[in-house]
Parts: sequence; structure tokens; C-alpha cells
Amino acid sequence: MVKLNWSSYTIDLSVNIFLEDFYKAENIILIDEPGLYLHAKAQKDVLDLFEELSKGNTLIFTTHSPYLIDPDKLNNVRLIIKNRSNTEIINNFNNGFKADEDTLTPIITAIGLDLSRGIGFTKQKNVIVEGVSDYYYLQGILLGLEKSKKYKFPKDVGFIPCIGHTKSLTIASILTGWELNDFIVLLDKKGTKDTKKKLEKDGIPENRILFAGKEKNDLIEEMFSQGDLDKYNLKSDDQSKSIIAKLFFNKMVSEEIQLSEETYNNFIGLLDNIQKAMNDEINIIKT
Repeated sequence: MVKLNWSSYTIDLSVNIFLEDFYKAENIILIDEPGLYLHAKAQKDVLDLFEELSKGNTLIFTTHSPYLIDPDKLNNVRLIIKNRSNTEIINNFNNGFKADEDTLTPIITAIGLDLSRGIGFTKQKNVIVEGVSDYYYLQGILLGLEKSKKYKFPKDVGFIPCIGHTKSLTIASILTGWELNDFIVLLDKKGTKDTKKKLEKDGIPENRILFAGKEKNDLIEEMFSQGDLDKYNLKSDDQSKSIIAKLFFNKMVSEEIQLSEETYNNFIGLLDNIQKAMNDEINIIKT
């Protein structure tokens, strides 16, 4: 057994000494909390090193740090939940799982960090969506529609996720203040009645506030067919929904998912409505 010292930014020269041996044969490498005492950039370097070490080896490490979780490879993550009587290992997010907030927080934070790198108020036209899950579902659907249906959605339209529908008021105010007035607010139907009223009170035209779904209490997940919800395990609670949505997006990128016509038609209707609203006259009243 080789014991390495991970306490410095350079992760100790012993790593380099043993690297050659690691590449020669299959090894099982166990590392406990490699991110301790390292700043974010150093942890990213550690993760890159682990990618190399895992080629031809089995690498297992424990962490509570979001900087050591690759949101594009969540299928490599295992949750360890310790109860009073036993310890449970969750191997697959897609099969439905229950975990406490403390366990899920590093993964959710990693997703947020990944998302923040690619989002900025850089486009003249934007769609404000109420959550991270809405963002990833829409981006995944757009990928699928473009590849399988040759559906064209304007490339100059950006999507900006909030942390809950009430935060759409803040994002709308920021965009208005920066004179980026060409935006749509997309809300779930469930529990957003008061938010819609406040948006209208702040001067956002009614035709610029759209809803995902048809029924009174619909969430964006209800736009998927029941068959797709069951087949791809897209049902989730509030704590895990961003993880499920990110996994869905990853699988749409790798073309592992084949959605039904019903699902695509539901989202085409929503995306068509967004484009129509974008083409309507803008008349935002600053208060």
C-alpha cells in the first residue's frame, strides 16, 4: 500500500514518483478528502490529476468539496449516507433516491459553479427561468430538437436561471436597469400567481410572462410524457431536481436519450410561444 501526502498545493512529489508504477498495472487507489487545505484552483488541478490516474486504475476518493465534483460526470459519484443503524451507498441517481440536504449540497453547488461559468448578461434577448432544473431541461430539449427535428431556435436568445421564481423579479430588474429589455419571464404554473402579479406591478407586460405546462399546478417536468418521466426517472423532489435535470442534459449531449413525440411536441409549443412573445412589441414600464 502506498500512502501519499496531499497537504501541499503541489500534492507532494511522491505522486510523481509513483505515477509511472500506477500506469504500468491496474491499481486500486483510495484517497480520503484530497481537497482539505487546498484552494479552489488547486482542487481543480487535483481533479485533473485524478482523471489521469484513473486511466487503467480504479480511483476512489471521498470529498465534501464541490470543486472535486465534475458536474458533467455525475454518474461517477456515489452518495454515502450514514444512518444510526447502517451506512447506505447510493450508486445511481436515476433510480430515485432520498438524501438529506447536507449530503446533496456539494453536488448541487458543483452544478451551480459549472452553470455560472457559462452564464452572463451578454445577450440582448433573454429568457428568465425560475430554476436550474428548468434551464437544463430546456437546454437538453433544444439539443434534441435540433438534432432529431431540425428545429431552429434563435441563437441570440440566452437562458438565465434563478434560484426560485421569486428571484425572477430581481433578474428582471437587473436586465431592465441595464436596458436589456428584450426578455421573457418563464414560470412554472404551480405557486407563481403572486410572482406574476409582482412582475406586472413592476412594469413587465403580461405578454412577456409565460408559463410552462397547461394545468393549474404544472411544473416544467409535466411537459414530458408520462412514458418519458418513468423511463428516464425524471421525477424528483425539490432537493434533487437540479441533479436529475443536469443528468438529463448530460445524456442529451451524449445522445443516450430518445424522447417521445409527445414530449417534443409539448416543448415545441412552449418554444414557439417564447419566439412569438419575443417578436411582440416591447413596452416595459419603468417604475
